[in-house]
Amino acid sequence: MRTIDDVERDSNWYYIAGSDCQTKVNRGPTSLICPKCGNVKATGAAKYRTELSVYDNDDKTSFVLLGDAGPELTGTQARI
Repeated sequence: MRTIDDVERDSNWYYIAGSDCQTKVNRGPTSLICPKCGNVKATGAAKYRTELSVYDNDDKTSFVLLGDAGPELTGTQARI
């Protein structure tokens, strides 16, 4: 059995992703730029980024949940 020990609250809980490929976009001088697909006028949307600490009887590890995993677990969309 595994148990969620903690939800990391000191890190960013969301990231801005491009609507085309769901990759984190960078802020350019006048627009958002997607480093994966090269879109220089990307449309951004807030996506979950959640860090969880999980343990069982023997070990402890951390997981980072990105994108659709947050709404699937919480039933709530990321909004900023």
